[in-house]
Amino acid sequence: MGHAHISSKPGAVRQRAVVSRMAEIFKVLSDPARLRIVLTLQHGERCVGDISAITELSPSLVSHHLRNLRQLNLVGYERRGRQTFYQLADAHVIALLAVAHDHAIEAMPQS
Repeated sequence: MGHAHISSKPGAVRQRAVVSRMAEIFKVLSDPARLRIVLTLQHGERCVGDISAITELSPSLVSHHLRNLRQLNLVGYERRGRQTFYQLADAHVIALLAVAHDHAIEAMPQS
């Protein structure tokens, strides 16, 4: 038998790319440290030092995680002088966090 035929339709190719990108986003957000950083940014823009203090992660680890989050356009930044301030990239990220939060709360056993 031959190889399975993979659809070459443009829509199918794009759909695979979208699914792959979604998996990358969920993979990045599955790390508790990165998720804490993103949740911290829900409350407004912050510099690495502030994020580090709030999350109790080292500044170098925060910087590393921010780089991963920036690569997926989950976090944006703005340079002001010698400091860089980070914020959530857009309303999609805020909505994704809100839905995940609500789902986590609903899925928790009642005490």
